[in-house]
Amino acid sequence: MRGERREVGDMSCEDGLTLILPTRGERDISAWIEYHVDLLAGEYGDDFSIIVASEIEPGYRRALENRFVRHFRLEECFFRRIERALDMTTTRNFVLVADDDFLLSLDRREIEDMPDDVISISPKTLRSTGTTVNELIENIHTVAISSHFEFCHDTKEERLVRYLSAPLPSDNSIFYGIFNKDKYRTVLSKHMPFMACLFPACDWTFVAALMAEYKFRSSETSVLLRDTTNVLDLIARELRDIKTMPFQAFMPWAKAIPLHLSLSYIRDVIAPDLLPLLSKEIVRLNMERYDGLVYANLLDPEVGLNRDDIADVVNNSKWLNSEGCVMFQNLFNQTMTL
Repeated sequence: MRGERREVGDMSCEDGLTLILPTRGERDISAWIEYHVDLLAGEYGDDFSIIVASEIEPGYRRALENRFVRHFRLEECFFRRIERALDMTTTRNFVLVADDDFLLSLDRREIEDMPDDVISISPKTLRSTGTTVNELIENIHTVAISSHFEFCHDTKEERLVRYLSAPLPSDNSIFYGIFNKDKYRTVLSKHMPFMACLFPACDWTFVAALMAEYKFRSSETSVLLRDTTNVLDLIARELRDIKTMPFQAFMPWAKAIPLHLSLSYIRDVIAPDLLPLLSKEIVRLNMERYDGLVYANLLDPEVGLNRDDIADVVNNSKWLNSEGCVMFQNLFNQTMTL
């Protein structure tokens, strides 16, 4: 193990690395923590820490006993959790990862050589149907390589159009990447009033916000293994979340809106200058997501909006920021302050 041994609380080395786990605790993460402590120690010695949102589950209590783990009180808003974790981060770069993903390898030199116009080194992504750390590692030969999310085009227009024109994504690995903290924080601060209350698909829209400012470069040596066993369960949970949103009270059909409706935020806030070009891609993504949810029996096409109505909603929606309040205006000219 390289580096001088010292307590995590004293760590101030900018060249170290911080791993942030902001997801709500729904599983025992003690083995997950032990695995990543060993991995990060191999590259960074003691110059790393793992920051998690506190939970009362037994697996979280055991994880918090590890000297490399720091924690904070669980915030309801996902992006508030990231913000809190970044407040505790002293390293130049950090890794954002979910509790069902596993970093198989990291290249410290590649991370530290991140170009000035790049915000993220996105790990090569492998996918598996394993459900435990041991199964994921032992069955590495069965996984399939996913796309390398490379978005290094010189203009925002090129990056966003390519992002939206890709096949409807089922793997948001680009959201869980290796980021420069200062660049990420700048974008987060700008968009937090919106991101705190967007639809559950806000991870996709926030990637677009990051992409509008910086480039993403894919890694050839850092590898992220994703457990995609419960994709349909996740979508069902997101739909349940939609039903509890505050605007449900005045938009009773909101539960029928596909999650990618929040991509209207890309059109209206992130890239209003690309309105005609982006609107077409956003509507197409909504149509594909709508059809996919109906096919998976997660959405009843006879309830709420029908397929044709969705294009009207997307084309006529508008995100507004007025005196710190976020408003969503739909095609019926109704405005809800969030």
